[in-house]
Amino acid sequence: MREMEKLNMQMPEAPQDIIAPLKRLNLMDDFLFDVTTVSLEACKIILELSIRNVGNIPKRTRFYQALVDAPLLKSGEQKFDNLNTTYIVVICGFDLFGLGKYKYTFENRCEEVPELVLGDECKKIILNTKGRNDEEVDSSLVDFLHYVENSTTENVPEECDDRLKRLHMMVEEIKASEQMGVTYMKMEERDRLLREEGREAGREEGEMRVLTTQVCKKLGKGLEVQAIAEMLEEEEPVIRRIYEAAIPYGPEYDVDKILERLNNEK
Repeated sequence: MREMEKLNMQMPEAPQDIIAPLKRLNLMDDFLFDVTTVSLEACKIILELSIRNVGNIPKRTRFYQALVDAPLLKSGEQKFDNLNTTYIVVICGFDLFGLGKYKYTFENRCEEVPELVLGDECKKIILNTKGRNDEEVDSSLVDFLHYVENSTTENVPEECDDRLKRLHMMVEEIKASEQMGVTYMKMEERDRLLREEGREAGREEGEMRVLTTQVCKKLGKGLEVQAIAEMLEEEEPVIRRIYEAAIPYGPEYDVDKILERLNNEK
């Protein structure tokens, strides 16, 4: 279930140079969401949280459907038995449709005969942490979405679903981990330094450094060029050039060396 830009959320941005302590992070924050969901194996695909509404969620879900289906088919395969029903979930920190629903579910139906539904389709579920229809949905979903936005013990009711309690235990372990805290601070400090270096080096060079850093993070997660280009909303040739320059420097991906190589290729 982040960073999936980072997808979407109508809320003011915090000053970039202020680093929030790990213990104060919520699942709506990129770092905590990433390290938490890495341990989850129950879901086939979980989209990254939508932090800001940039108007591209419908097309992004279409892209992710292809991303999930493609590896299931071998080259030249003409049968499609391996394509099971897929659930694509987007968790938004805003109401995409403005109707106050916690959940919006979409599936393939026949326009002429609405009760006809294609068998192995892809179900797309848009979740909204700002929902208001508590009486229409399961309380466990409401509790979960409230917890995503404010991941504290106060948002884990005593009578809540055991899955939420287990999730909270995972989150608390991550927040209490000294090693995880050091990793988080190093990442945040590095990003802050990159922003400062970008301002000092000039806009064009700074933007290239930030873009290269973003590509390296995605590359470290095993994503390919097309997926990275789609996530970062950049032209595929631009991402491919950075991608190919970065490969020899994995898995650490020294950004300075990658930029030097890119400059030498000009």
